[in-house]
Amino acid sequence: MNDFFRGQVDAMAQQSQRKSVLVIDDEPQVLGAIADTLEDEFEVMIAASPLTGIRLLEKYRDLS
Repeated sequence: MNDFFRGQVDAMAQQSQRKSVLVIDDEPQVLGAIADTLEDEFEVMIAASPLTGIRLLEKYRDLS
């Protein structure tokens, strides 16, 4: 496997091991700021309303 593909596989493996976080806020600027802050360490999902957040949790029950 060449270095490019090895790097891609390593990056994918690292991403899959990261914890997930769901951020819910009705202010787009707040959502963006929090997501930007957390994205280096977590898989970030965002929702602009509690109902959307609940739907995401139902769809992705394995958020940890």
